Amino acid sequence: SYSEFANKFGKDVIEAEAAPIVLPTQEQLLEIDGIIKTFNVSKALIDAWFTKANCTNFAEMDADKLQAVINSYKSKIIKE
Repeated sequence: SYSEFANKFGKDVIEAEAAPIVLPTQEQLLEIDGIIKTFNVSKALIDAWFTKANCTNFAEMDADKLQAVINSYKSKIIKE
């Protein structure tokens, strides 16, 4: 029943307003692809990004999350 479901998962979660996911732009996808190829980013690190973003590929990742990945990696490159 609904009440059992609400108790299990939380009524606030179930009844929360839906927020749309903004998918990444083609430019973001090209940029992350370039980073991966240029710096030989490991599959383990890529999988960690996917796990954290709850997706299976960059095209499914929220644009803001992908931009954060790109910015984070760029900042690491600049420091080195």
